[in-house]
Amino acid sequence: MGDTVPGLIIDNVEGAPYVTGMLTFEELKGISLLVPFLNNTPQFASVKGWARNGRPPSNLELLTGSGRFTLYGCRTSGSSVNFGGQGFSTVRVTPQEIVFKDRDGDFEDELEVTELRSQIDGLTEWTSMGATSYSVVADEKNRAQKISVEVESPPALTWGHGDVTFELSTNWTTDQQEPGFRVREWVCLTTKYETSRPCADHLEEQRKIVALLTLMYGQPVAFRRHEIRDSRFNAKVLTGQVVDVPFFEMVSENTVSDYWRSLPGELKHPLATASEVGVEGLGRWLAEFEEWERVIQPGAGTLRRPESYVEDHIVNASVSLEAAGHIIREVESERDSWTNGRSPRPTTASYVFRGLSAVNLDWSEIAESRMALARAIANNYNDVKHAKRGPMPPAEHTYVAGKVALLVVRLLGLRLMDPTMNLIKAFGDDWKFSQFKKQIVDMNIYADGAGKFGPRPQEETELEEA
Repeated sequence: MGDTVPGLIIDNVEGAPYVTGMLTFEELKGISLLVPFLNNTPQFASVKGWARNGRPPSNLELLTGSGRFTLYGCRTSGSSVNFGGQGFSTVRVTPQEIVFKDRDGDFEDELEVTELRSQIDGLTEWTSMGATSYSVVADEKNRAQKISVEVESPPALTWGHGDVTFELSTNWTTDQQEPGFRVREWVCLTTKYETSRPCADHLEEQRKIVALLTLMYGQPVAFRRHEIRDSRFNAKVLTGQVVDVPFFEMVSENTVSDYWRSLPGELKHPLATASEVGVEGLGRWLAEFEEWERVIQPGAGTLRRPESYVEDHIVNASVSLEAAGHIIREVESERDSWTNGRSPRPTTASYVFRGLSAVNLDWSEIAESRMALARAIANNYNDVKHAKRGPMPPAEHTYVAGKVALLVVRLLGLRLMDPTMNLIKAFGDDWKFSQFKKQIVDMNIYADGAGKFGPRPQEETELEEA
């Protein structure tokens, strides 16, 4: 990132002369190819057409001093055409994907690969699939005299869903720059198909795991790097014989903006870890994802925006809970929240109540009852959403409503992977849930029987203290 690489552009057009280009990797533009040309010179007629028509060849190749880059799904993203003087002009070409390697076969083919491997925030911490172990030899005073380090990738975690295979594996590299010797390790997610598929197909599947990690940690998770593997991208000796089919780096326009996302904090204390969920739980997550996507995506989406407003949180989380309510169906004691009249029907409070009932945790420290909490969340959501209901509710009330609603959405995601509810019960008994509720208690915000957030009633506080 931040590099600029000059090179010669190969467009596979018969008789077209080579032109130069500058490949850049910038925060706002991602990867793009800046091509200079002279507007009034026949040598640059094809490049001039890229600027005039906005349609460069779909695929291009750039020959540089450090190797070949292949660009796919190219389009013109800007140009500056000078009709006077010497006619010095430029056109900027942006690819959908770029691979840091040339490819065998038909130049015009779209980019399709059998494997795509990605580095994603939180995978290393969530899986605990470390590659490094060490032993210490100490003297009689327990002072370290020797440290022996062993680095070896543990067995990969593999499972399938439909026609795609998922793999979590540990990679590592060494840094022998003086002084010292360093090992860096990380866990990757790989998707594999029997036949080559567009990178978009791989990323669609991998985003399901990104959403999972986002819900487990309750904070943004981003792609950091992609690599592809396919038989058409290979390593050859001078005779042309293929000796290896390794991974090569790939940058996608769809995810490049992730690279500049900074983590808002250390990724720790997930709702559950990979070892607790297990391969069976991961399989259930993928199997149920399509049905539960309207529950998962709004909640995960707002969690991926760390600078979003508290109003964004309650709106997105309520959309998720409404979708969950339609899937969960009616639960015991919810009819108190239905509309009155000849044809009673569920309300937003009913759907929130269904979500609260599904995760089955104790909210008594912050609400008079489960129904009171459901009504308070629903009322806050509707107060935010509907202008005719008057001024916006107090920000601290919206903060609490969104915080609770998002936790319920996250726990519903955990419930998909563990229908036995053992992991949710363990969370309810854990200090993490106690700390969650304590923050709200310390804010002196409580859901009363009328379904409103406000200070905790004085008589209840006095009874607890007594």
